[in-house]
Amino acid sequence: MNFWAVVVVSTVASLTGSLVDYYLAKWLGRPFVVGILSLFRLHRNALDRAEAWFSRSAEWTVLAARFVPGLRTVISLPAGLFEMKMGRFVLMTVVGCFAWSVILVYAGVLAGSPSTTTFSTSSTVIDGLSGLVAAMSAAYVAYYAYVLKKRPATTPS
Repeated sequence: MNFWAVVVVSTVASLTGSLVDYYLAKWLGRPFVVGILSLFRLHRNALDRAEAWFSRSAEWTVLAARFVPGLRTVISLPAGLFEMKMGRFVLMTVVGCFAWSVILVYAGVLAGSPSTTTFSTSSTVIDGLSGLVAAMSAAYVAYYAYVLKKRPATTPS
């Protein structure tokens, strides 16, 4: 397979899926997005916070989210719901998805063909990917620990 052809196809596929999510959220509105977010254990107040965040930094939020597994899939929903400018949405989505595709396809090239590569020869790639996943997981946990710490305490009624 050609490296750049795979990167382009995966970027176009990511953009297509993102546009579908963007327009679904835009057309179906807030109740639809709240329902989808509840699948990820996020609630209405998370959407309210996202709306405030999007009003300040929508473009950079979409770009950064393209590098976070899980979030990269759902970030198009608030972008569509809050009617982010289409040109900016497409630009940030393409940039983020392109970069992520280059990273993943290159990792695949380094790992090599399953018929010619053993686990020991691809351990550098596996170690690097494991480190990346560990760093992203730590950032995710730290972020939510910070968010939970900042929330006001609620008292049971």
